[in-house]
Amino acid sequence: MWLGTVRVIGIETGSPENESGDERGKIAAWCIVLGFTIAWILVLIVVGLLIVIIGAMVGMSLEMAMEFAILVSYAVAIPITLLFLHYDGDLSGVRRMLGLEGPRRAALLLVGIPVVVTIVDLILVVIYGIVYIEVFGEPSPPDIGVTWDSSTLSIILILLSTVIAGPIAEELMFRGYILDSIRRMHGDVVAIVVSALLFGMVHLDPYTVGMATLGGVIYGYIRVKTGSLWPSMASHMIWNTIAMFVTYL
Repeated sequence: MWLGTVRVIGIETGSPENESGDERGKIAAWCIVLGFTIAWILVLIVVGLLIVIIGAMVGMSLEMAMEFAILVSYAVAIPITLLFLHYDGDLSGVRRMLGLEGPRRAALLLVGIPVVVTIVDLILVVIYGIVYIEVFGEPSPPDIGVTWDSSTLSIILILLSTVIAGPIAEELMFRGYILDSIRRMHGDVVAIVVSALLFGMVHLDPYTVGMATLGGVIYGYIRVKTGSLWPSMASHMIWNTIAMFVTYL
């Protein structure tokens, strides 16, 4: 099948009390996952706002303060995500997800698979874009406040946040913590789809939501098939680099 062997739960699931306990356990687990997801988003927002306010107080331009805020927000989100993994999972799993196991596998995970994933993602996004335009009209990309006319420091900050810090934080959260948490409860397919939907929703802009969800499905599938977070992280970095130079800079 598409995602390999699907777990089948047998008839001998135990007493009704056990079944009820399992259901309560799943509800509690879902509450934790969704609660952590909301907390993660709030951390990004609150830290970003604080940095913008502090930047304004010290005389930083709004553009510079916003770019710095995005970078710091993602930098803070990375250890927060590791705390989630520690509390509701196993940090040893992070080490497994980030293991490379030799130069040949490293080349495959960091270059080979990400290049293929980016090509597939690009094809799907082109199709998605055509359908979106036919149904909703021409989309307007969100304004991130940076162009080639911006200061060198602003461009460096946005590239650091969008190409490096953002993909690391988002992949740890959505293909690391969220995907694995849901996978333990419902298996591969549900984990890939739901983590992709949550990933898409945090992008807010209607057009970008659909595009990010498509990417999230691909990244989740690769994460499940390889057991590694590197291909999705590298693919995410490549995609954001392309998007930055084609759409904004």
